[in-house]
Amino acid sequence: MTGIKETTEALVAFNEITIFLITRFKDGVDFSDFTAIWDKITEDEEFKTILGKAYDNIGKIPEEVADIDFKEGVDLGSIQLKYLPKILQALKSK
Repeated sequence: MTGIKETTEALVAFNEITIFLITRFKDGVDFSDFTAIWDKITEDEEFKTILGKAYDNIGKIPEEVADIDFKEGVDLGSIQLKYLPKILQALKSK
């Protein structure tokens, strides 16, 4: 059994990126969105840490996914369920 550490970190990063992009793009896309993305990537230490964890050892994800057991699947599903309200809020807020 390989665990799901890398897969979990990638899932968290994917959700954080998704929420940020929804927030930026829901009113349309303009140049300020691209500068905001650059600022987020280069200046937001928490975001950089999340992305860094997701990128480190990303090559292990296929092995982890191939070996997911029921509990690991539930754990990943639980993480996604925790993000669902945040994603919905990002879609609703102006």
